[in-house]
Amino acid sequence: MDNSLSESKSEIKSSDLEGVIHAALSEVGVIGARIKFISDTGNLIFRADGQSQSFAIRVYKDCDISNSSINAELFWLLDIKQKTNLSVPEPITNQFVNMIQEIIYPPSEKPVKVVIFHWLPGEIIGSQLNLFSAAYMGEMMAALHHHANQFQLPPDCFRTENDWRGMKQFKAGLSDSEIQKMESFLYKDQIGICEIAARIAAKSIDRVDIQHDFGLIHSDVHANNIILHHGKFTIIDFDDCQIAPFSNDLAITLVSFDQIPEPEPFRKAFLQGYTKVRNLPMNFETVMEAFMMERRLRLLRWVATWPSMNYFPFGKSLIDNSMHHLGNYVRKMS
Repeated sequence: MDNSLSESKSEIKSSDLEGVIHAALSEVGVIGARIKFISDTGNLIFRADGQSQSFAIRVYKDCDISNSSINAELFWLLDIKQKTNLSVPEPITNQFVNMIQEIIYPPSEKPVKVVIFHWLPGEIIGSQLNLFSAAYMGEMMAALHHHANQFQLPPDCFRTENDWRGMKQFKAGLSDSEIQKMESFLYKDQIGICEIAARIAAKSIDRVDIQHDFGLIHSDVHANNIILHHGKFTIIDFDDCQIAPFSNDLAITLVSFDQIPEPEPFRKAFLQGYTKVRNLPMNFETVMEAFMMERRLRLLRWVATWPSMNYFPFGKSLIDNSMHHLGNYVRKMS
């Protein structure tokens, strides 16, 4: 899920980008690969099959995204691969030792940015999530947090340090069209609940002590971002990584279990996996609920950026689950 609060004005459309992808692949010495579209949940993801190996291609829809922001994620991934046993995507450099390819795309006023990764074999866990894999997700997140404690971004890299803070106003930063979409799938009283929940959660989040358990986080760990191959788990899609409290990272995953009919055993297994490797953050108990509500509010805002509520099949259940928890939260805290 995209963490940004507003839609870019320089966003390219999801159209035929095969020429862009072939141009980017040629920069790393790959010619004549077969291209297959994979997904569009933020940026555009493709698979390219060459003669001897396959690649994952990420095309950035936002032409204004800075190279320093993209490189922050890529250098983090390289450091994780070098210094941990975690399996994560590996970006590929071109002949000029750049990991970002900037390709001219005529409909856009600016070059399109492309990153190429080695393809990771396996299957997305998704709906096949079980208690064992939930626990292992916790272990992997704890290992990421261990690494983040000692990792420092290179001087020319940047990731936001303030996006995790409470939004305070539910509609803040949304465009008029996004607000209209939101009003098409939420009743007026539901929007009122969201506005109250945003203010309450923000008060708790603003008190978080960032002197401890604070650093780069994945910010989108869930079953659809975990690949399993021959018993080996891989975390993918670090695109939303940010500098934030580790509690926020945990809360995002805990909310991802909302879609499961009985989520509590999965939440318990995930936290048990985490504590097997690392103690929970010092402030976790006091801010967990607030961060979980903040995540649900952001998910509702994300739906408002879709072409329609049914753009993804889980749209209605996401809205219903989020409003259920937000309503209970407001009643509890009022």
